[in-house]
Amino acid sequence: MTRRVAAIDLGSNTVRLLVADVDPAGAWTEVARDRRITRLGEGLHATGAVTPAAIRRTADALREFGEKAQRLGVEETAVVGTSAVREAANRSEITAAIRSDAGLSVEVIGGEEEARRMWLGVRSEVATPPGTTAVVVDIGGGSTEWIAGDDDEVFSLVSLPVGVVRLSEQFPVRRALGPEERERLKGVALEAASRAAAVVRPDPPVQVIGTAGTPTTLAALDMGLEIYDRARVSGYRMSSGRVENWFERLAGMDASARLDLPGIEAGREDLIVPGAALLWATLSVYRGESVVVSDGGLLEGILIHWFAREGRLCGRRAGV
Repeated sequence: MTRRVAAIDLGSNTVRLLVADVDPAGAWTEVARDRRITRLGEGLHATGAVTPAAIRRTADALREFGEKAQRLGVEETAVVGTSAVREAANRSEITAAIRSDAGLSVEVIGGEEEARRMWLGVRSEVATPPGTTAVVVDIGGGSTEWIAGDDDEVFSLVSLPVGVVRLSEQFPVRRALGPEERERLKGVALEAASRAAAVVRPDPPVQVIGTAGTPTTLAALDMGLEIYDRARVSGYRMSSGRVENWFERLAGMDASARLDLPGIEAGREDLIVPGAALLWATLSVYRGESVVVSDGGLLEGILIHWFAREGRLCGRRAGV
């Protein structure tokens, strides 16, 4: 019989919910999706701990998601915590607050496991072109993952503690950045991408695939979407030149001006600048002519991994 389940990605910047029906053949169909920007990783880089305010915002979001899942008749929910949770000195406070407020247990995973599950989610949305090695970059709040592989397997991966929330605390991205500040930010991003490329060394030709909020937001901006449309965003191809142009344009604005652009959601108006720098740096290091955007990522990978380990899910969305 079809079972209704839910996955929650407890990220350093955004908490996301996916509710899906899993049919007897093992395919899944999306029922509902939701997201909240809670900035769980706020202050973590400076203090080593998550702030009480960030814990409260995140626990409130998880409670709302839990209530929504219950209303929709969800039988099981998997919650996965990533960079902010695994690195926080007060990890136990975070998981205890979520357990108390939302009645949900959190599985905390390492960077490499995060990368593997993210790969599963990307594969559910975007296939690797024949004869091409994919390099997937997942630009998160507290960490970024780079993975190389094809449609069948992962060849190599790395997770580095460089993310958009961390970089937003190092650079004054709420205001417009001057030319020297932009170059310094690009230099930090290039250093991170170069470190990744020393580990993740794919055979050419390479296709860069971008997932998480930065690539999807840049795609929405590039298309001028007033309302986000994941069907149009997923699979969208953007040239490396367009990515660099968007970085320069966004970095030259202050946060309020960025919010006036169609496609920028509240809470991402500062983070999009370091995110665009990391995406540009990845394309530069891997000499990618373009990035293919995937709306699928860790959230879908959580669902796929959870059921695949019990032999109950094929790893593809129904009809894909």
